[in-house]
Amino acid sequence: MNCDTIYLQDRLPDKGETFFARSASVIPGGKGGNQAVQLSKLGIKTYMVAKIGNDNYGSLLKAELEGYGVDTSYVLTGSGTTGLAAVLTMPDGVYYSTVASGTNNEMVKGDVETVKELIQGAAVTVFQNEITREATEYAITLAHDSGVYIILNAAPAREMQEDVLKMVDCLIVNETEASFYLGHRVDSIDCACKYGPQLRERIGGTLIITLGSNGSVLCTDQGCTHYEADKNIKAIETTGSGDSYVGAFAYMKAKGATDDQSCRFASLVSQYTVTHIGGQPSMPYWDDVAEAWEKENQGNKTA
Repeated sequence: MNCDTIYLQDRLPDKGETFFARSASVIPGGKGGNQAVQLSKLGIKTYMVAKIGNDNYGSLLKAELEGYGVDTSYVLTGSGTTGLAAVLTMPDGVYYSTVASGTNNEMVKGDVETVKELIQGAAVTVFQNEITREATEYAITLAHDSGVYIILNAAPAREMQEDVLKMVDCLIVNETEASFYLGHRVDSIDCACKYGPQLRERIGGTLIITLGSNGSVLCTDQGCTHYEADKNIKAIETTGSGDSYVGAFAYMKAKGATDDQSCRFASLVSQYTVTHIGGQPSMPYWDDVAEAWEKENQGNKTA
């Protein structure tokens, strides 16, 4: 859970330059927080497990989650400051983000132990790499041992134990993260399809590589499938779009959908998100995408 300050600006400043943004806004964020909000806005009971500081930023983040229906009973308070992020967003929607982790780095194995029963009783668990590796890997092990479906959004990219990666049912990464784990640049659809299977072999289930305006690629033991992004959509801001994708995918898996259905729905939801400003506020409720999803399904059946 991070508090984001989002600056809308025409370009990045040069070295030593003071550059004026067109506008700035303070918006609740953090990958886990964003994904929890998207799940809750789509209409599924969602619990957030995290650690915030005893400060105004933490109070804001917690209140915002609760406003979207997320259960924050398991959000702990640490001794440090709440995580903060500065996000510089360009006119084409591309952003540059710097994060100070704060209390996110205070999450330890003992904290996870206190929510053991919650993890073991979940339909789907969603993890990111924004808290300590120790806590994440232990929580994944708990979920795996209880047969809970595990989604790992490995962002930001970092090394993980290979045996823990094998427990993951679905790994979701973007181009930068895929490049880190593969040790090879992944910057196109062809690269994702060519090298994705190598990364998929390191996990226990499926792999999704998100490619921004180029859509996403799903890799399973049956091969790779590319899901195109709607080229007619004009992106206003892409902050949170990846989290929107992860949340929507998790929602569909919790409903028992196939990987194909989940990817198509996640694409639809994330494309809605980029046409609005701000991470959590920009994410759609179910009613915002229900009609488009029905049309998408009809078109898919016809095809």
